[in-house]
Amino acid sequence: MDGDDTTYWSSSSDVKFEYFAVQFKTPKDSRSVKCQLEAENMGPMMVIIEKSFDGENWARSTEVSDMLDWDKKMETYPLVSMDVLPTVSTFSLRSQANPKFCVGVKETPAEDPEDPPLPLEEGAILEMQPCADAKSTQYWQLRSDFLLGNAKDVDVVIHVAALQDQGVLDVKKYACEQNDDGSETCPAWAANSMFQFAEEAKGGLMHSKSDNNANLVIRAENIDEGEEVKLGACGADGTTPADVANCASDSNGRFEAKPMFLVEPRKMAVACAPYTHMNIEPDPAENEVAAMTLCAKKSDCLAYNWANNEAVCEDDPPCEGKYTLHSWSCEALHEVHGGMDGWSLGVRAGKLEPFVEERVKAADL
Repeated sequence: MDGDDTTYWSSSSDVKFEYFAVQFKTPKDSRSVKCQLEAENMGPMMVIIEKSFDGENWARSTEVSDMLDWDKKMETYPLVSMDVLPTVSTFSLRSQANPKFCVGVKETPAEDPEDPPLPLEEGAILEMQPCADAKSTQYWQLRSDFLLGNAKDVDVVIHVAALQDQGVLDVKKYACEQNDDGSETCPAWAANSMFQFAEEAKGGLMHSKSDNNANLVIRAENIDEGEEVKLGACGADGTTPADVANCASDSNGRFEAKPMFLVEPRKMAVACAPYTHMNIEPDPAENEVAAMTLCAKKSDCLAYNWANNEAVCEDDPPCEGKYTLHSWSCEALHEVHGGMDGWSLGVRAGKLEPFVEERVKAADL
């Protein structure tokens, strides 16, 4: 940072959570971080990169699980892009104004006050909640039909009760009925409940896909715990898709799409699949979105390991390709092989550290 290659920062001990911070005079659009060790074996096996708008409230940006050859040369670690929707991953809608808060589903009290509240009931409204990695109901998928499905149950989608400014948003089961002639009749309200994400410089607005109401965005009046999330107008022209240029002073409708999984291609979790000692059976998964969906709905799922239709396995013990188009929802990871064609490992956000610590123990042995 000071232009002098002979100086460096070092932690005072081997205790985790020590950090190096950089303060900019104005907000910066950072896309990568470059690091190099001063000497071999002087650094951790992973780092977490966080960001803050005020220096007090911090939010995770990127988890780096593989530090590459930073003991030999300057390495570049790309930051996770949150101004575009992930091509595969389930994502949370995290406030840009205060990344401590995410859009979640308000819990419904159980009939018996002794029972825990119900996390995803039909008719439950959307609200701002403190972001929690393990809370599946804070994560969403923009489905191929442009409905926003919840990660806990992708058939439960955000329902627009009123397609207008201050329109209420809740969740509702989306199910089509099979007719006698083989056709389907789907809920009519879906036409008003389709969304699109204004990516990159357009401001991170999740706006209506309706031709006449494309200026309506998901927003909260205040970014605070329990604040109800509704529709709000971004500009007056309903036929023009929402663009931050039309509502630049309103930051409460601007979100970033934080991925639920850190996806690493060509990695196979030997101790979870395909011949695990934990006896975890795989589930059919035609694509990686299906693999993510299976893991996302399970609170104890640390990671998924998906095998596509070209997945190969180790010769000993043999698996002969019989596990292709399947996925394992792993509760723990102890050994991972790289360079495995056809495999993909998706580690859940906030869950990488125990896996890396296990890898450290294995290295010490």
